[in-house]
Amino acid sequence: MTEIESKKASEPEQPLLADSGLFGRFGQRGTGLELTAFCTLLAVLLLLETLWIKLSDSSLLALVPWLLISSGMVVAVVAYLQRQRESSLPDLGLALPQEKLARKFFYGVWIGFCLGLGISIIANTIIKAGLSQADASSLIPASKLDLLCMGLVIIPVRTVLEELVFRGFLFSRLEALAQSAARPNLGLVTACLGSSLLFGLWHMPEGSAVMVIQGILGLAMAGLYLTGDRSLYIPIIARLTINGLGMAAMMMTVQ
Repeated sequence: MTEIESKKASEPEQPLLADSGLFGRFGQRGTGLELTAFCTLLAVLLLLETLWIKLSDSSLLALVPWLLISSGMVVAVVAYLQRQRESSLPDLGLALPQEKLARKFFYGVWIGFCLGLGISIIANTIIKAGLSQADASSLIPASKLDLLCMGLVIIPVRTVLEELVFRGFLFSRLEALAQSAARPNLGLVTACLGSSLLFGLWHMPEGSAVMVIQGILGLAMAGLYLTGDRSLYIPIIARLTINGLGMAAMMMTVQ
């Protein structure tokens, strides 16, 4: 071992998050508390959204105000927690790529198209098997206005928010929580599996079948996030492509 390698091996591992702010001062224990508090917030918002949907008779148009309010709240909380860690929202993967932008765009579209076809096959298999899909699956466009509302507001806002939360914020916290000098890859594996599991649970109101499918999709998006230099743009483009394929199918049934 050379002198430089020996020096690097003797240096303590640098933390993935700054040890500052409300939770950072407590180290990894603080990261665990931060994760618990944030996941509790998500659970409360999910419960309120389910109640909102039931009270509004599953109206897509009525969902828009709630979606904008809750999304703004989540982004504000994430931005605050990032500032506490001497960081910002772009550091979670929202910084615009400086090179190969077009290549990453087409890469995201192509992967999204392939994943969309795969999800369609899985969904058709589930339907043929007679498995229940969801209590909230009635949130489908019943008119052209609903379809327009879904395509222009609900899908774009929800997609960007979910990628920011699950592939950005939660991924970084789970990786930091499981960071270990003895097992260098433990944090990365924990972040991939943990964020995908939470992403599946986020879709629990849509039924167990959808929850499993979304968990698998979350794992694929985590892979895209890592292979794309931890940029959220490729997962976002891929998911918009997948949802676009779904909307194209819905357009055939909407009068």
